[in-house]
Amino acid sequence: MKTGVSVYLDLIRGIAAIEVFLAHFGYPKFGDTLQILKPYAHLAVIAFFVISGYVIAYVSSEKESDIVSYSISRATRIYSVAIPALIITAGIDIFLQTKGIMHVSYQFAQPWKYIPLFLVFGTDWWFLSEDAFSNAPYWSLSYEVWYYALFAAYLYFTGQKRFLLCAAILLLVGPRSWLLLPVWLSGVWLYHFHANSTWPSSEATKARAIWGVTLVVLIIVLVTKFYEVPSDVLYMIIGENIRHWLRYSQYFLGDYLVAFLIVMNIAVIPGCRFHFGFFERPIRYMAMLSFSLYLFHYPLLEFFSQWFRSLPLAIAVIVSVWGLTVMTEWFRMTMRSRAVAIFKLPRVKVRHS
Repeated sequence: MKTGVSVYLDLIRGIAAIEVFLAHFGYPKFGDTLQILKPYAHLAVIAFFVISGYVIAYVSSEKESDIVSYSISRATRIYSVAIPALIITAGIDIFLQTKGIMHVSYQFAQPWKYIPLFLVFGTDWWFLSEDAFSNAPYWSLSYEVWYYALFAAYLYFTGQKRFLLCAAILLLVGPRSWLLLPVWLSGVWLYHFHANSTWPSSEATKARAIWGVTLVVLIIVLVTKFYEVPSDVLYMIIGENIRHWLRYSQYFLGDYLVAFLIVMNIAVIPGCRFHFGFFERPIRYMAMLSFSLYLFHYPLLEFFSQWFRSLPLAIAVIVSVWGLTVMTEWFRMTMRSRAVAIFKLPRVKVRHS
C-alpha cells in the first residue's frame, strides 16, 4: 500500500475513533460537554467499515494468500482486544452495581448464554438486540467480524463450497448485516480501484480539486444532517416499527450516501501526492490506539466518571487506553505466535475464479 494512502486511511481511522469517544464523552452523565458531536458517532463507524473493507482486501491480496494466515491474523487482531474489553466491561459493571449506580443486568444472571453470544459476535443477528454488558460500541463487531468471514468464504473457496459457505453466513447474520454490507464492500472496491489505476503527477491539481470538493460536500451533508432525509422518508412510507427493529442499520440509506462520499474522497488520494511529513508518526500512533480506544472507552468513562468530570475524565480514559493498548498488543503477538505453532495445516492457495 502506498504510504500516502496508508497514512490517510490511518488519519480517518484515528479521527473516527476520537469522534466516537468524544460523542460518548458528551453524554450528560459524563459532564454534558461536546453535545454537537453526539449525532456523528454512528457515521464514524461507517468510516470504519469502509476502511476495514479496504484493508482486508489489501492484506488478502498482498500478505495473506491462504485461509490459515488470514484467519489467524483476523482472530488474533479481534480477540486480543475484544476479550479484555469484555472482561473489563463486566468488572466495571459489577463494581457499579455493587455501588447501586447501575441496575443489575439480566445478562449476569445467565452468563453461560450471553458470553458465548458476545464471543461469536452475534449480538445483532436477526431478532437479537443485545449489548455486550454496558459496552454499546461492541455492536459493530457483530457486523465487521462476519464480513471478514464472508469475504474469506468467497475468496478462499470455489464452486459449491463458496456458494454454500457464503449463503450460510448470510443466513446466519440476517438482514441487519445485509443492509450495511455494501458499505464494507465499497472499501473492497476502493482497494481494487487503487490497485488498477494510476494518477500521473501532472493530474495532481485535478485530484486535489476532487478531494477538496468531496470533502466539502461531505461536511455539508454532515452539518445539515441531510444524511437523515432518505431514512426519514423511507420510514414515513413503511412505518416506524421496522426502524426500531433494524437498530444500528436503521440509517442505511444515509449511510450509503456518507460511504459514497468517503470512498470518492479516498479514491483520489494517490493522485493528490500529499506528504504528511512530521505528522506521519503521530497519525500512525493515533491509528494504533484507535481499536482499543473504540472498545475500551465507554466502560472506562463509566468507571472514571465516579471521580472525574470534563478534562480530567478524558485524560484518565486516554491514559488507560494507552496502557491497555500496550497490553493487547502483547496479547495479540502471543496469541499469534501460539496459533502459528499449533495450526500447522496445508496452505490453501487463493484462487480468483
